[in-house]
Amino acid sequence: MTPAVTADRAFTFDRNDSYQATREVYVVDRATGEHEWIAELKVGDGWYLTDRVVAGSDNVFVSALKPHISTGLDDSECSGTERLFALAAESGTVAWDWELTGKTPSPPAYADGTLYVGKWHPDADTGRLHAIDMTDGSNVWTYQTETGAILSPTIAGDTIYINQGEELAAVATADGIRRWRLEIGTRNGPPVVVGDTAYIQTNPGHNYDSQLMAIREP
Repeated sequence: MTPAVTADRAFTFDRNDSYQATREVYVVDRATGEHEWIAELKVGDGWYLTDRVVAGSDNVFVSALKPHISTGLDDSECSGTERLFALAAESGTVAWDWELTGKTPSPPAYADGTLYVGKWHPDADTGRLHAIDMTDGSNVWTYQTETGAILSPTIAGDTIYINQGEELAAVATADGIRRWRLEIGTRNGPPVVVGDTAYIQTNPGHNYDSQLMAIREP
C-alpha cells in the first residue's frame, strides 16, 4: 500500500500475502531500509486493513474493516464495521482505537494534533466529518452534510476542504463551521490547495468527460 513517510521512517502494510487477511503494520528506517517494528492489530478473523497509513507527529493511524457478509443485492462498499487505530510511531503500541459503523470512503487527514475522518450514511445519503483528538481518540466536533458522502479531506492552513456529494466545501478546522460550498455537478477527485486556490479534477476516471477546475476562495 502507499506508505506514509516522515523525516526518518516509512509506515505501510502489505495486502499481498493473502486477500483481506493482513493485519500487520510495519515501519522501516528510511536511511537503512531495516524494520524498526511490526505491529499486528488484534481484531480477529474477518477484519483486514484498508486505505493506507496516515502519519501524525507522535502517532500513525490505520483503519481495519470487517465488511458485512450477505448474499443480498443491497450491499454497499461502505457497509460493515470499521475501527480506527492510533499506533505510537516509536514502538507500534496501540494508543487507542475508535469504532465506526460503516466504512470511511477515503483516508483521513491529519494536522496539528487532530485527525479528520469523513463518513457516509447511505440510508439517509448524508455525510459526516469527525474531528478526532489525536491524544485520546475523543470526538472534538462533527460536521454533517445534507446529502452525499464526505470524501478526500484536505487541510490547508485553518481550513479543511472536502468533497460532499457533488459539491466542494470549506470547513473551519477549529469548530467544524462551514465557510462556503460550491455546487460542481459531478463527483470530484481529491482537492489540491495552493494559496487561496483549490484545484480539482471533475469526473475522475472518465477522460472523455473530465475537467481540471481552479476554485478561488470567495
